[in-house]
Amino acid sequence: MIKNVSDPSIADILSTDALKIYNIPRYQREYTWGQRDWCNLYEDVFDNDPGYFLGSIIVIQSEIDPKTNIINFEVIDGQQRLTTISLLLAALYARLNEHPGAIDEDMSSDEIRPLRNRLV
Repeated sequence: MIKNVSDPSIADILSTDALKIYNIPRYQREYTWGQRDWCNLYEDVFDNDPGYFLGSIIVIQSEIDPKTNIINFEVIDGQQRLTTISLLLAALYARLNEHPGAIDEDMSSDEIRPLRNRLV
């Protein structure tokens, strides 16, 4: 039975302020996406307006940590997209760190640090 439907953005899902953790259980299939899938997702993200629907992510809320109030979600569907977006952000972060001189004057390392925090 579906108890709740929401429409968070990827930024909301990956936000460090959200107090949510998305866990992919071991019984889910392994990561199988390849170049064609990556290209399709990349094109969906960059060829469409902000707020474009990337597909459903289905989760089950498992527990709330009483000490931290962090909500744990078990990802039932959408793990391939979440993993791919996380890998893309990790690659962008690594590239920015490898080439700090290439960072635009308008973008400081203080603006890149939140990306690292989201990935952790």
